[in-house]
Amino acid sequence: MPEEYYVAWWNLENLFDLETATRTEKLKRALKGELDGWKKTVLDRKLSQLAKIIKKMNSDEGPDILGVCEVESKGVLKKLVNTLNLPSRRYKIAHDDTKDKRGIDVAFLYDGKKFVFEKYHIFPCKIIPCF
Repeated sequence: MPEEYYVAWWNLENLFDLETATRTEKLKRALKGELDGWKKTVLDRKLSQLAKIIKKMNSDEGPDILGVCEVESKGVLKKLVNTLNLPSRRYKIAHDDTKDKRGIDVAFLYDGKKFVFEKYHIFPCKIIPCF
């Protein structure tokens, strides 16, 4: 019988970091107020709330693979992994900056004890209407 894996997907809803000073002004213009009040206490609370639910997945073991969207950077994903603090997991991150004007990306967290990404490529994708 093949091994089973627990895979999940989550929209992190504008999970922005605080240390991206080079993009902050660009983000503020693009987001038109969504970053107002975004500070360490707010980020820490959001990370804590996300981690609480993610840890509950897969019978309190967390997912083997977690796809995420609306995340700003690999740095903020590292903070999420550290907040998860699951001793049975060795989460690694597959992320690449996109050209999204708001600065949000998609990424994967995966258990490095179960999976190895030898190489990954970002490629363009076109959605073609079916009418």
